[in-house]
Amino acid sequence: MQQFLGWQFFRNTPWSVPLGINPNFGLDFSNSIVYTDSIPLLAFIFKIFSPLLPETFQYLGIWYLLSLMLQAYFAIKLISLISKETSIQILGAILFVFSPPLLFRINLQSALTGHFLILAGLYLNWSAQNNKRAFQWGALILTAEMVNIYLLIMVIGLWLADLLDKSILQKSIYLRSALLEFWAIFILVPFCAWLIGYFEVANTAIQGEYGQYGMNLLSFLTPNGWSYLLPGPQENNFALLGGFNYMGLGLIGGGLIAFLLLFSNKIRIKILLSFTFRNYLFLIFLFILFSVFAISQNIHIGT
Repeated sequence: MQQFLGWQFFRNTPWSVPLGINPNFGLDFSNSIVYTDSIPLLAFIFKIFSPLLPETFQYLGIWYLLSLMLQAYFAIKLISLISKETSIQILGAILFVFSPPLLFRINLQSALTGHFLILAGLYLNWSAQNNKRAFQWGALILTAEMVNIYLLIMVIGLWLADLLDKSILQKSIYLRSALLEFWAIFILVPFCAWLIGYFEVANTAIQGEYGQYGMNLLSFLTPNGWSYLLPGPQENNFALLGGFNYMGLGLIGGGLIAFLLLFSNKIRIKILLSFTFRNYLFLIFLFILFSVFAISQNIHIGT
């Protein structure tokens, strides 16, 4: 409802600068389309065509469809770096599309179904260096910025890890080029944030929720009602549900098999670990940093 109301007021507000301000949306909430979780990217596009649209119109269904299609697309691109078998790519993409943390967000936090942005960032990290990488990262970061700030932070983290890995460890980017790319995006992101309306914060802005929401240490294995085969307690506290990360039996089983196969050959393990730490040390550090941050200082284990 909040997403629809934010969009409905925004579409009937004349264009102004910053583009995302939404002054008619209530006395205490008249800040920006950003803070109604209305996906500014689509709000801007459909506001242009608003005179041609019916009086009652919403684009959340379109967004969900796009999110799932792009999730499948970037999953296939990601898996193609490991296997060229079409059947493996399709089967792997199915696991990504039916990921419980992704489906859990539908009709709950619409913008956060944009998991494809994270997959795209991982693909750029693991794909070979090319002349378009700066443009690709810039486009991905700006897209994430026009979807949700949480996704933006994750994508920026992936970009920084990629920039450091490729310039310092892999040495596939000249240091001068890396610095130019860093400053270009460093300037571009705040400017676009202002234009979208990120800085139009009302006096009622909430702060201090860190620790109230967190990731349970067993969240990857806790189905919370999303499994017929793995029963368990169903959490009713949304503060803990915010860290819902159940992988599903497909990924749990596949991960276990991969782990056993990995340790079936000790030489292969050494080669893999050596290659990973030699080329993706900053990406590994980012995973650890984000995981620790998600757990927060209020630690939960099971119930």
